Amino acid sequence: KIAVWAYVINDRNREVYKAKPVSSSELILRRGDYEHIWSTQLVTDNGSTKSSDQTNAVFARLNHNLKQKGYSLKDNCIRTWLFVRDIDLNYPGVVEARKNFFEKFNMTKDTHFIASTGIEGRHAHPGINVLMDAYSVGGVSRDQIRFLEAREYLNPTYEYGVTFERGTSLDFGDRRHIYISGTASIDHRG
Repeated sequence: KIAVWAYVINDRNREVYKAKPVSSSELILRRGDYEHIWSTQLVTDNGSTKSSDQTNAVFARLNHNLKQKGYSLKDNCIRTWLFVRDIDLNYPGVVEARKNFFEKFNMTKDTHFIASTGIEGRHAHPGINVLMDAYSVGGVSRDQIRFLEAREYLNPTYEYGVTFERGTSLDFGDRRHIYISGTASIDHRG
């Protein structure tokens, strides 16, 4: 029932950074040339209870919000958290919708996906089966982002039918942040 996102900055110059709420589901912190964008409780009320429809809608909402700021899902979204009601029943719809949505934006095994976690979670509204949180960074360039793999231990996720990165590394110059996905225990032999 409670989620806390903590973002701690130890700045030698003792600068104070203030996060600015943009909406009830979005917060932005500007630091240097970067905009750190936290999106939370992304849900849809489109009337469908199908997890695939709801997944498509929450990704479309995130993509729309990023486009309004001059960013894109493909270039700026670093990490997502998908909370799925009755995950054993609804997760296949989430997987298929995410894959289809990513393909529309040329996010494939040959380009990249987004670090992500899909776990059991519930919204207070009984008709909402999928909700999403996301972390995006504006002002980054492609050479600052690396998609992590360890093929001697883990096979790529697309080989077992899902579309997310196992981990993403983001270099800011003075520091590196690593975002690790939640993932099934599937090794390089499947």
